[in-house]
Amino acid sequence: SKKTYIIIISKKNSIEDIQDFPILSYIVREIGESRDANRIELPEKNDLPAMINEFNQFKGNKKNFKTNDQLCKLINFSDFINSKNWIIENYWNREEKEKLNIVEENPSMNIDDFNDLVKDTMTTLTNLQYNLSIDLQKITFKNIQLGDTSYFKPCTSLLGFTQKIYLPLDTKNTNDIPIYTAQKEAVAHIRKINNKDIIDCSSDNPHISIASDGDGTAGTNIIYHQKPYYLNTSRISYEVIDDSIYPLYIYYALQGIKQEYGFNYSHKATLQNQAEVNILIPINKNGNFDIKTQKELAEKFKQIEELKQNIKLLLDEIVNAKITVK
Repeated sequence: SKKTYIIIISKKNSIEDIQDFPILSYIVREIGESRDANRIELPEKNDLPAMINEFNQFKGNKKNFKTNDQLCKLINFSDFINSKNWIIENYWNREEKEKLNIVEENPSMNIDDFNDLVKDTMTTLTNLQYNLSIDLQKITFKNIQLGDTSYFKPCTSLLGFTQKIYLPLDTKNTNDIPIYTAQKEAVAHIRKINNKDIIDCSSDNPHISIASDGDGTAGTNIIYHQKPYYLNTSRISYEVIDDSIYPLYIYYALQGIKQEYGFNYSHKATLQNQAEVNILIPINKNGNFDIKTQKELAEKFKQIEELKQNIKLLLDEIVNAKITVK
């Protein structure tokens, strides 16, 4: 999973021999298998056969070889030996790298820009915290629990597939049925399996799921489902069965449960442990769930989450930036 470089050197007959043909270089993005301990075959993701073909043609006619493969490039011998390194992708320009999807961003900024970015980030954080606290002070809430079956119906039907089973079934088509594990994004998209029940939901009847296992994921990676899906492992989903509870509000209300309940590898977010999660629901003056206020809060939470994502991008930019002086 780490980038590496391979250089192939041919032994010359004499130390006086100088190479009179270019260097063949090739960028390999994928190797036909998953880059983990499972080594699952992914034949549709493999640059090696094309590289071998280019290399074999090059060997047969080194001085006159030409290529149309964008992953392949000829480097003048003099350019190569006079270079300070042999990091070959430096010979591809940015436009070429963008076409090949191998651009690595490494932004730079001067000190004044860096300072402004920090100030803007802190201002956004302060406003975010203030506006949220003001809104919540005006509302009366009722406490319910996620395990209350009069409000929520848990869905625990799991495929139970290993990666070696579901990855070969992956169509890469987002219109097919997504499979979810503990991570935030779908791990695969597959066609319907006849002997496996799809968990059905829609934009009118959305589900909410929570990762249940792992130090970093238990109680996190909460997903708002609006289309049918499969659960594979380490995730529990819920259907809201009370019409006076707004599902999107529940989605946002659950966002901080990992920290609040200390979910981790030893204290997993199992169905039993998730059942104890408390959720505050806005109520009106009659003590009934206030669906209008839930929708208004959900919209504000959505805006807050978008701001938080912007802050995260800003912080990433700060961390990754190279500081320059004007």
